[in-house]
Amino acid sequence: MKLVYICGPFRGLLQWETMTGLEGQVELLGAVATCPHGAECIEIVKWCGAVLMMPAWRSPTGAQQCEQEFVGHGIQVFHTLDELAAWLNR
Repeated sequence: MKLVYICGPFRGLLQWETMTGLEGQVELLGAVATCPHGAECIEIVKWCGAVLMMPAWRSPTGAQQCEQEFVGHGIQVFHTLDELAAWLNR
């Protein structure tokens, strides 16, 4: 089973609800979702097979910096559930 990190803004109720909704959808695709944030996220994401960026991920500078680090570490980064689903089902 693959571990998928969900990355994006965690400010306010709407973003939190979006993240928890994505978490459930990732699990329906047959993966396990995790949503760490803060300085430890890069260390935790190294254990993940992929990263799913939340819809509003471009807003926070932190998420943009994280995406660059993920790519730099060779971690798959997806921007939609469809992209993630295709990767999980290959």
